Amino acid sequence: MSTRNLISAAFVTLSCLVASACSGGGNTPPCSDCTSEGWQPLATQDSPTARILQSTVWTGDRMIVWGGKDKVVEDTDTGAIYDPTTDSWVTMSTVNAPSPREGHSASWTGDRMIVWGGVEHYTFTFYRDGAIYDPATDSWKAISTENAPDASIGHSAVWTGDHLVIWGGADRQAFTDIGAIYDPATDSWHAMSAVGAPSARYMHTAVWTGSKMLVWGGFADGNCFNDGAIYDPATDSWHAMNATGSPSARYMHTAVWDGSEMIVWGGFNENSAQPLSDGAIYDPTTDSWHAMSATGSPSARYMHTAVWDGSEMIVWGGSGDANHFVLDDGAIYDPSADSWTPVTPDDRPAGRAFHSAVWTGSKMLVWGGINQPSLYLNDGASYTP
Repeated sequence: MSTRNLISAAFVTLSCLVASACSGGGNTPPCSDCTSEGWQPLATQDSPTARILQSTVWTGDRMIVWGGKDKVVEDTDTGAIYDPTTDSWVTMSTVNAPSPREGHSASWTGDRMIVWGGVEHYTFTFYRDGAIYDPATDSWKAISTENAPDASIGHSAVWTGDHLVIWGGADRQAFTDIGAIYDPATDSWHAMSAVGAPSARYMHTAVWTGSKMLVWGGFADGNCFNDGAIYDPATDSWHAMNATGSPSARYMHTAVWDGSEMIVWGGFNENSAQPLSDGAIYDPTTDSWHAMSATGSPSARYMHTAVWDGSEMIVWGGSGDANHFVLDDGAIYDPSADSWTPVTPDDRPAGRAFHSAVWTGSKMLVWGGINQPSLYLNDGASYTP
């Protein structure tokens, strides 16, 4: 199968399964009043239209949702900002926003959101551009494309504290193993070394440790990977991660940084055509992996979400096997005890995959996604563990 067909097939899986959009309205009690453990619905009045493959960032006090595949208008350049203290949404300006797209990345710098890359589904146009959104002024500004990385989807994007690192991904012709670093202070890009980088791939994961970027897993040319590498921007150098004890090959998995280690869980193994229900923990100081308990872990799934709450990882939703297209459950993993506990099921939102989740500092916000082959969602809920 050609590279174009592989990429196109993957995005059929991600974004062409549906036939109609859903909508909603009304208000719910403000989440600032929700102090007990469990789920509370988010308001839908003025929320973004139902969509998948959107980008979502947490600003420190608000959640920004932008772009994605909106069944009403295909890909979209719209978005909205959610305030959990008032349980309300405010629509974002589209003036100077990037063109409609899905599969892009968004990173929060501390005061602005940087959007990069993506694809326009209908024309299969891949983008090599982006923009910076300032919520304080509700304004967009295009970023330079000189020396920028190639157009891509499924790339990784991490914010280092002063620079944005983009690596890997795929365009209409090929998968890539190159990347570039963006400096918003000077609106300029510079290339990353490719020496020692992982092989070309997309839908991998990447986490920032505070000084280095860890890249792991992914998919390219019909195969999944169970390897990765560590990138040090201070020396512009890569070195391979030890693969002994690593999880099996996968993509569409999740990875979180817990402050000292990377936790990888779930995903899909293209080689066996099976979703996965296991993971492992990587310690970069010792370059070693150790297994996670499977007792009480969520069922096998991919395109789920995982957030780190400061002491535990919360896994929720996603796609399972053919008999369970979307899932409405999850579990909380405590690495100090190597144990799982179920996410409270009462009042949980409808099952979904390809949704967004962010951690606010006290609760997890879940929004959007797909519930069944004919239903996109524009609702969500907050979960207080």
